[in-house]
Amino acid sequence: MRKCPRLLASLLAWTLVSCCHIPSTTSGLAITEKPLWATDLRTVGFAGEEWHTPAEFEAVRQIAFGSNDELVVASDSGPFTKPNHVHPFALNTREGKVVAKAEWESNSWPFLFATSKGEYAVVTTEGMELFASGLQKTEALFPDAAADKASPDGRYLALSRTIPGHGVIYFLDATTLKPTGTEIRDTYAWSVGDNIIAATATRSGKTIVEFDDGRRSAEYQSECGAYVRNSLPRTWLLFSAATAWR
Repeated sequence: MRKCPRLLASLLAWTLVSCCHIPSTTSGLAITEKPLWATDLRTVGFAGEEWHTPAEFEAVRQIAFGSNDELVVASDSGPFTKPNHVHPFALNTREGKVVAKAEWESNSWPFLFATSKGEYAVVTTEGMELFASGLQKTEALFPDAAADKASPDGRYLALSRTIPGHGVIYFLDATTLKPTGTEIRDTYAWSVGDNIIAATATRSGKTIVEFDDGRRSAEYQSECGAYVRNSLPRTWLLFSAATAWR
């Protein structure tokens, strides 16, 4: 196992220990009786069934905040419809009003990801495309590809493909849809960052956290389980630690 800088070791120790004792997320928060606003998107064409809701993996990839002022929510025709018709709605976050609508088709997942420049990288039948604020289509296109993860800061997209004998994770710059050149073989990414992935594995009953940037990798052992995902604050700590390691 590669020795790591002291900063990395201390950050990782705090991260992995904290996974056993996650503090309450509601302490100190003011609870309001009513939401600031409520919008029923079904009245404007959102295709949703109360008895059929998407799994979390899909649902969290069909809603994105492009900025503090704009939220995009997408509905689709379902996983067994080919092509899958996707209908996104842009809402003003201050009032919940629908300010724009669009539509596209996807042969794969109906995913969309907010980028660091306030745009949206989406999966279409053509590949990955960019839509600007207000769901205005741009010229950016990376053909025949479908991202399933994005970095927490909206700068990078992670995609997968297969080559003889290997599975490959590769990265696009989310703001240009240009390949970054980073490729990582034969692993599953639970979370992605700046051209780096984080993954977990279990060996001899203990959890291993792995970092890999395609050039080198490192492993760190935890006495408790570790769950790595983009939506938890400790992912930022993991990738801060990875930056120190690099």
